[in-house]
Amino acid sequence: METLEPFNIIYQTAEDGLGDTVKPRLMEADADLERVLVIDDRDTPLTLADERIARAIRENNARLVIIDPVQAFLGADVDMNRANEVRPIFRSLGDIAQATGCAIVLIGHLNKAAGTQSTYRGLGSIDITAAVRSLLFIGKLKAVPRRGCLSMRKAPLRRPD
Repeated sequence: METLEPFNIIYQTAEDGLGDTVKPRLMEADADLERVLVIDDRDTPLTLADERIARAIRENNARLVIIDPVQAFLGADVDMNRANEVRPIFRSLGDIAQATGCAIVLIGHLNKAAGTQSTYRGLGSIDITAAVRSLLFIGKLKAVPRRGCLSMRKAPLRRPD
């Protein structure tokens, strides 16, 4: 396994408080808090189409951006159920990732449609699932308490078996 030198990340969350939830979790994981950055969106809400994302990546030489949850950062004018509205946003994020070498991880929520194939359970347009390079699902194992599962649903660039 390749070992990487520590690098800067940008973590944007709309659900967890930075001081009371995110920071304690990072401290428990022994994270270098100096390398975990947040784009200030107190005055102007951040959206996925916002130039501040690309600027923050470049200015801080960030190698990873985490957006949690993706639906909260689409913007008030974007209907997440319309492919023609979400596709350009994801294309732009892909361009930023390509140009900067920064990985962009989008965390999303599933709908309540139990029994439906996992690919179709993401909130919003199926185009969100179609637009991403890799799709992973994280969940709990009902049969094994306190155990989780990470499942790869889409990874066209993975190494062949």
